[in-house]
Parts: sequence; structure tokens; C-alpha cells
Amino acid sequence: MMHTTIAQMLGLGVSRHRIASSEEASASPRAGNQSLSAAVADAEAMASRAMRLQEVTAALSKARTEDEVADIVLAMGLAVVEGFAGVLARVDGECFQRIAAVGFGSELEARVLAMSRGEECPLSYVAKSGEQLWLSSPDEHLACFPLLYERLGIAPPQASAAVPLRHGSEIVGVLSVFFTNSSAFGAVKQAFTVLLAQVAADALARARSYDDERDARREAESMAQARADVLGIVAHDLRNPLSVISSSCSTLLEIDDLAPPQRRRTLEITQRAVRRMNRMIGDLLDATRLQAGRLSLDLADIDACKIVREAEETLAPAAAERRIELRSRAPNLACWVRADEGRLLQVIGNLVGNALKFTSEGGHVTLSAVPEESEVVFRVSDDGPGIPPEHQARLFDSFWQARTGDRRGVGLGLSITKDIVNALEGRLWVESTVGVG
Repeated sequence: MMHTTIAQMLGLGVSRHRIASSEEASASPRAGNQSLSAAVADAEAMASRAMRLQEVTAALSKARTEDEVADIVLAMGLAVVEGFAGVLARVDGECFQRIAAVGFGSELEARVLAMSRGEECPLSYVAKSGEQLWLSSPDEHLACFPLLYERLGIAPPQASAAVPLRHGSEIVGVLSVFFTNSSAFGAVKQAFTVLLAQVAADALARARSYDDERDARREAESMAQARADVLGIVAHDLRNPLSVISSSCSTLLEIDDLAPPQRRRTLEITQRAVRRMNRMIGDLLDATRLQAGRLSLDLADIDACKIVREAEETLAPAAAERRIELRSRAPNLACWVRADEGRLLQVIGNLVGNALKFTSEGGHVTLSAVPEESEVVFRVSDDGPGIPPEHQARLFDSFWQARTGDRRGVGLGLSITKDIVNALEGRLWVESTVGVG
């Protein structure tokens, strides 16, 4: 019985051994099949990423502006690398500017884009160092940028990458991508992030070149159109006073016994037409000299009180003709400035003349000079209609006029005034409220 039992036990042992061997044999193919399936899935995922990256590249090849590049990279590109948020910045020498941010919510995106250039963050670090930055935990983010997330009012992300956008030897931008976890830091996903950065860099460089060419073309076209416009205005406006002068001369020549009052009035009309022509020609010459950098200045110490008095005496007849009260206020004591007297009078004359031009009959224009620390501030104020905020930014542009078809000038007076003040190392600005003056 003992033998039988042992035999049975041995038989059982052999049987069990055979069963175990059979299980191992069947498990080995299963494991191989699982590995093969995983490899196939990885290959399919990589092929899918590659195809999507190719679609991103194709879309970027059609992008013409930096904004378009940012939209494609931060939409299609983030999907390729499985990022949930991203920021794209441009780098142009020392200039660093965030173009776009997505995935943070509108309020936080606005704060991210409004950050100053000098604030330390992954983007600015990479822009300065030219190195890739991969942070795989909140602790790493806090260790590298301890104040950033406090300023933004958010918790540090789980994982992020910031990659320089290199075009040749130049860094043209930085791409920052945020991930839900550090699984994105595998070799394959890292490779696709870097590839995305490369195609983004090429597109950004092309867009910048396109923008520069377009801006240069627009500027050239704008300048050509401006010159054509001003020449057309000048030709038109010079023709008017010339016609007045011609008509007045004809009257004086044809009517021998013209009554003295009528003769005087005719001569005054002629004189005004000549002054208008001289002013227009002077503006054109000044604009040409300023553009060429050939404006001559005769600097000397000048009494600001004297300037105010002379300007008032010169401009009083024009104010009286328009029935506008011209007032002046000057310091009681001598107040000296370093300037070119003729040019300073030209500046004040342009500003007062402009105020008179747009102030209604019965209104008031005030010229004053006030010492303020190391400066003297000349102010010209009026109670005219005021200037809307959208016009104030363009007030000192060449050939610009708020009213289309306005024939009271060629749009050069305030531009010339600004340039003369700059040449005198002064400052010129406008403060205005619509309906107040």
C-alpha cells in the first residue's frame, strides 16, 4: 500500500509537472503575442503622430503671419504631443514677446501674455540660455521658478517642456507645452515635441520675413500715396491762392480809378493769399529738411516771457479776425530756456494757429509759460470741440487730418512741430476731452 501510495504520489507529481510545463508553454506565446501587440500599437501611435505632425507642417507652410503660426502650433501641434496648454513667444535679438497662449482660460491667458519681458519664467529662461527645459513635477517647477506661480495665482503644473525655436543659428522663438503628467517625457514624445519646435521655428522665421517684407511694402506704398496725396493737395491749394492773387492783380490793373477802401481791401486779400502760399511752401521745405536730418538750429538762452509776448503780438490779428479772444500768461520774472528763438516761435505759432483754426467764433485760446523744476512748460489751451482719443494717437503724424477733405492745411503743421520740439530736446504732448477743448 505504501508503494502504491508513493507511486500514486509520484504519478501525481509527474502529472502536476506535466501540467505546469504545459501552462508555461501556453503562457510563452501569450506573452509574445502581448509584446507584439504592444509594439504594433506603439508603431501605429507613432505613425499616427507622424501623420498629424505632417498635417501641422503642411498647415504651417501656408501660414503668412506670426499669429497664424501661433494658432496652428497651439491647436494642431499641441494635439500631436498631447499637451493640454501651451504658449508661443517670438524672439528677435533682445526683443522677447509672447504671441499667444491657449488652454489656461481667458483670464489666466491674458495674465500670461501681459507678463513683463524681465519676469523669470520657462520661456524667458530658454530664450536667454538657448537650452531645452523639461520639468517633470510641481516641486521641480517651484524649485526653478519659486515666485512665478505665486504671481500668477495658480498651482504649478504636473509637467512642462520649454523648447527654443531655432532657425539656423538664430533663436526665433520659444514653445512651452504643459502636460497632465510626466509620461510625456518618454523618448518618443520628447522627440515629437522637439520636431514640432523645429517646424514651428521654420514657419515663424518665414512669417517674420513675410511680415517684414509686407510692412516694408506697406510703408513704401503708404509713403508713396502720402506724397501723391500731399502733392495733390498742394497743387490744389496753391492754385487757390494763385487764383486769388491773379484776380486781385487783374482788378488793380484794369480799374484805374479804384476807390482807396476797395484798393486796400484787394491788397489785403492778395497779402493773405501770399502768406498762405508762403506757409504751405515753408511747411513742405521744413518737412523735407527734417526728413533728411538737415534742420539747422541756432541755440541761445531765451527769455520765455519774451517768447509769449512776441507770439501773442504776432497772432493777435488772426485771433481778432476769427473773433476769438487770445489770452497770454507769463511768469512775472525772467524765465530762461535754451532753444532756437525762431524755431520756438514757429512751434508756438503752429500750436496757437491750430487752436484758432478749430475754435469757434467767440471762443478763447490761452498761451502760457510756466517754470516747472528744470523745464519751462509752454501750454496752448482752447475751449474748442476737443479731440477724440482715437485721433489723439495720430495727431502728430505727417499728412494726417481728422476730417477727410479738410482744406485748411496739408497735415504737416503738427508733425513738423513735433519734430522741431524733438530736435530741441523737448517734449510735446496733447491732453484733450471731447466737448471741453
